[in-house]
Amino acid sequence: MNDVEKRLLHFFETEMSAEEIARLRKDLQDTAVDPKYEADRILFLRLTDAESYAMPADVWQDITSHVDTLTEESSVVPVSPSRSRRNLRFALAGAAACLLLTFGVIRYYERNTVSTLYTDTCKSPEEAQQQAIAALEKFSSVMARATGKKE
Repeated sequence: MNDVEKRLLHFFETEMSAEEIARLRKDLQDTAVDPKYEADRILFLRLTDAESYAMPADVWQDITSHVDTLTEESSVVPVSPSRSRRNLRFALAGAAACLLLTFGVIRYYERNTVSTLYTDTCKSPEEAQQQAIAALEKFSSVMARATGKKE
C-alpha cells in the first residue's frame, strides 16, 4: 500500500485539514492507485469537488427571499374567541356524554345481573316447614283431582 492509499484511508477514518485534502486530491488525480481503491478514489474526488455542489446565485436568492417572506408573514392562523369557545363546548359535551354512557352501562349491569346465591324466603325453619307442608298438600290435592282419587 503506497502513501496515497494510506492517506485515502486516513481521510475516511478521521478528519483532515483542508491542506491535506487538497494535497490528497491532487495526488489522486495524478497518481494511479490499486484497482481495489479505485471506487474510493472516485468517491473521494466527487465528495471533494466543490464545483459539482455549487448552487446558482439566482436559486439562492429565490430561497432566501422565500424564507424572508415566510418569517414576515405569520404562519400561525389566529383562532377567534367564538371558535375556541365552541371547541371547548364540544369538548365538554363529549366528556359529559362519555360519563353518562359509562354510568348508564354500570347501572344496567347492576340491575340485570342474576344472583347465583340462594336467599331464604322464610325467617325461621318452622315457617319453612309449614310452607313446605302447605305446598305438598296443595300438590297432592291437584294430583288427586287430576287422577280422580280422593285421599
